[in-house]
Amino acid sequence: MKVPAFWSVLALWLGVCRVQAAAVFAHFMVTNTQNFTTYDWEINMVFAQQAHIDAFALNMAYGDSTNEPSLVNAFEAASAVGFQLFFSFDYAGNGAWPKSTIIDLITKYGSNSHYYQYKGKPFVSTFEGPGSASDWIDIKQTGCYFVPDWSSLGAKAALEASPGVPDGLFSWAGWPWGPHDMDTYVDASYMQYLDGKPYMMPVSPWFYTNLPGYKKNWVWNGDRLWFDRWQQVMYLQPEWVEIISWNDYGESHYIGPLHENAYAAFDIGNASYNYAAAYSHDEWRTFLPYLIDLYKTGTATITNEGVQVWFRRAPGAACTNGGTSGNTVSQFQIEFPPTEILQDKVFFSALLGSPADVSVSIGGVLQEATWSDAPDGGIGIYHGSVPFNENTGQVIVKISRNGAVIASMEGDSITTSSCLGGIQNWNAWVGMEMASATISATPQLTISEQVCVNGTGPNKFASLCGFSCSYGYCPVGACICTAMGEQRTLPNATGIKGYPLAGEDASYSGLCDFNCNYGNCDPEACGTTEVELTVPTVSDFSPPACVGGTGEGNLAGLCSFSCGYGFCPINACTCTGEGGLVLPPASQYVSGYAAPGMDATVYGPLCGFTCSHGYCPEGACATNPYGSSDGATPGTVGIKPLPCTSLAPSATFTLSAACTDGILNLPTSGPEASVNNIPAGSPAVCNEVCDFFRLLTGTCCGQGGNTTNTVEIVPSLVIPLDIPLPSGFVPNVPIIVPVPGKYDPDEVFGNPTSTPTTTTTSSSTTLAAIITTTFTTTYTSYSTFPVTQIDQNGQITTTTSSTPVVATSTGTTTTTSSGSKVTGSTDDNSGSNNDDDHTRKPRKTCRTIGAGTPLTTFLAHVPLPSSITLPAGMCLPGSDPLRIPPIPLPNTDPPCYKKDCSPCQKGACGGDRSSSGSSTGSTSPTDPTEPEQCAAGGSDAPSSERGT
Repeated sequence: MKVPAFWSVLALWLGVCRVQAAAVFAHFMVTNTQNFTTYDWEINMVFAQQAHIDAFALNMAYGDSTNEPSLVNAFEAASAVGFQLFFSFDYAGNGAWPKSTIIDLITKYGSNSHYYQYKGKPFVSTFEGPGSASDWIDIKQTGCYFVPDWSSLGAKAALEASPGVPDGLFSWAGWPWGPHDMDTYVDASYMQYLDGKPYMMPVSPWFYTNLPGYKKNWVWNGDRLWFDRWQQVMYLQPEWVEIISWNDYGESHYIGPLHENAYAAFDIGNASYNYAAAYSHDEWRTFLPYLIDLYKTGTATITNEGVQVWFRRAPGAACTNGGTSGNTVSQFQIEFPPTEILQDKVFFSALLGSPADVSVSIGGVLQEATWSDAPDGGIGIYHGSVPFNENTGQVIVKISRNGAVIASMEGDSITTSSCLGGIQNWNAWVGMEMASATISATPQLTISEQVCVNGTGPNKFASLCGFSCSYGYCPVGACICTAMGEQRTLPNATGIKGYPLAGEDASYSGLCDFNCNYGNCDPEACGTTEVELTVPTVSDFSPPACVGGTGEGNLAGLCSFSCGYGFCPINACTCTGEGGLVLPPASQYVSGYAAPGMDATVYGPLCGFTCSHGYCPEGACATNPYGSSDGATPGTVGIKPLPCTSLAPSATFTLSAACTDGILNLPTSGPEASVNNIPAGSPAVCNEVCDFFRLLTGTCCGQGGNTTNTVEIVPSLVIPLDIPLPSGFVPNVPIIVPVPGKYDPDEVFGNPTSTPTTTTTSSSTTLAAIITTTFTTTYTSYSTFPVTQIDQNGQITTTTSSTPVVATSTGTTTTTSSGSKVTGSTDDNSGSNNDDDHTRKPRKTCRTIGAGTPLTTFLAHVPLPSSITLPAGMCLPGSDPLRIPPIPLPNTDPPCYKKDCSPCQKGACGGDRSSSGSSTGSTSPTDPTEPEQCAAGGSDAPSSERGT
């Protein structure tokens, strides 16, 4: 029998990304290990080894205090049991990781013998973070092999985010849409755009989360997901598989053991109750040795038969749904009642060496049970399900052969009274039982010798794929292969050439050609005349979005607006139209929430969406102009990271007063004020200074949006560094401060490669007097704010030019308790280095701030609440925009936003917000041409909330 040539091409395409031995990883939440001992790590690793899992992907959120001690324990445990680990940097949990921190971690652990290597390189992944894609140009200098999850962009855009940087891609799209079973269209998209680069495929057994504190409350269809997804892995043969997850209890897709000391997510997330406790998922690992061996080597041997069972412990209608939706508008999905997503059924799979019978009883009532899926050749995993049929009681599933019971799983009970607080638990109960006798059974054909023997597709593709897939032709871009086996004998060829009908697209071409040639020329999709094909505006393979909706009373306008853009929460609105997703107006970075007296659970999400996109009706919604909100309250005050300007040079400015009406009030006393002759209330360029202050406090720069003030440009200005520090403050990196007035922004955050003499300050100590050591230093001056030059005698000379030049000079700085002394040459790029141990590279300005450090430590003169703290590990990089998460503050007047594009300020803020990442701002007092990113109304794609 001759296999069609185009199937051979398909098989070749599916195999191109398998360039090295396959591997299976498990997504591991490090934050859940705060109370782990090394022994706890060892136990989890041993369980993973028993399941034939190759490594844990260590998911870590930036600044999580659990990270450092857990990594020490994890690698110690990995060494003890012989396991592998790699980093998965989470950019969604606590914001972006500084690239210097990532480089340090890879440098420290990447060469560890228990760090997973691919092609001799330390393997590194992420959860989201496409906004920091360019960081990885430098991070990859560590020699790492980089496979990020930038799923919020999709495959094509992820590769374009930083061209040439990703070595492969990981997709987070591991769950089906609505009531449908899992398909492989997203996987196919990744494999197509990767074009031979390796793909990491997600596999997950379930998804249910109800954590209001994280704004997460939805379920995705997991009914037969664990069975289906492994069949899809066998067909697609990706380079790697990552199981989501090992221990994410808050999203219910864990397959690792439960730990009573690892449930912090339920407290932090304000869960009504712990829906993971007493719901062990260990049993989902039972068949993994067989499945993983089959995937990795193409064959596997069954030595022990058994049955695996999962179901929910209460009928869907037995309790209130807890506000849970099926699907989630946070992903712009059409929402359903969860009872339309999950079925009231008992699901079961069996690992068998030959065909056997299955029986299921619920409360002693025998159900009619059969296999819906059976392996070709009889050896492998069988699958089926039976409905509850309104029965309650203990679930018992038996596997028998020729009347003899092989295995009997006596499980938990289905009841109508198992709901804690009357709230439905949509998590799955999982059980298993293995046979006592051993066998030896191996499938006759390896995976590479098998073809697709069953498949399907959406709409008109269903019949075409059903026919062609049964004969081994199942193109992944159009069809979903649901079973593999031995190649079937093809029907006699008719010689009829088939083409898509007019109005259809190229996705039908290969299918019509195959189907018509072998006698199944479906007239609904195919014809015998070649016609011009169309390019669809909405893909047949993408789920629909809501494009119109309505609501009752006060909700009518809100629902009409939001549903038109795919955001149509089922608890507030009714979707009245479906189609391709319509993108909403550009975000205005205004945080909306339910107005006083309105139900926050209903109005909160709607107001959060509509207000941020320009529609915020009074009476229904209220706003916080500074950033984040949970929809119920104003939330925290903060500004999103600004893409326009590098703020690093001015990040060291210390302000003694808030900005008012577009100007920066500088101090009028002290040596700096007298030296520079700054009168009270003198205006100054506030582009960068105010931006930094605004990021920290949510205020400054033209309060009330006043853009009428004339901004005076001071050509030469030294910002004072007289910063009183609190008693007991110990700097954690060297800090070099020149004589007051000799301002060099590189020096204020110090030299991380030098060792200072640690000094504990008294209550009156100033920043300029805390370091007592000598460094050879390269001074850098930035022309977009005043340049300070120092002569050979250490005297201050200041320029009056604002020419955009970066000038450097070298000299030796000695700081004492009484001040600083600077000697050296003032010639640019000249001088010598007499102390190699203390040599510092220019522009290396990064300071890590410890946990709980009060903001008032650095802004001591500014009247701010004493409770404000900066996040642990916050880094102020020297070349990248400053990124600071929102800080809780009282509401104040808004900063001066340009009405329709808040990241780009004008007028009162002293000119253009340059689009250059290295710019320090403009000194022009006039409004410039609108930057391109404002005109386009663009903003970064929202990060996916899945998995965080």
